Amino acid sequence: MKIITVPYGKIIVLQEQIAEVIINRGVVMDEEMIGHYHDLLRSKLKAPFYLIINKKNAYTYNFLAQRNLATIKEIAAMAVVAYNQTTSMATDMLDKLPRKEAWNLRIFSDREEALQWILYEQEKNNNLNPNK
Repeated sequence: MKIITVPYGKIIVLQEQIAEVIINRGVVMDEEMIGHYHDLLRSKLKAPFYLIINKKNAYTYNFLAQRNLATIKEIAAMAVVAYNQTTSMATDMLDKLPRKEAWNLRIFSDREEALQWILYEQEKNNNLNPNK
């Protein structure tokens, strides 16, 4: 496990294809931060990526960040751990924004359940694409 600390949070590399993302409390994510985040994922993980977005802290996105979030093709699945109804609803709204590609996203209230689903998605994808 490797922890990468960035000004807006941390990315914990759990496996070569799996990372947990924790954004710091009070951060307003902008498009520059999203670009940096995407570049970091590409440089530290093996594609396709499987992400656990741990929303243990309250933070927001500006409009352009919302539009650019998770738009890279290397992201295969995202499990969001939402600890309250407000966070769950906000994540659901982000998921419903119009995008070129729909997200493969599930919302969980338990981190362990989120991790199990990510491992399932990874295994399913590896079975469908054995040469990757």
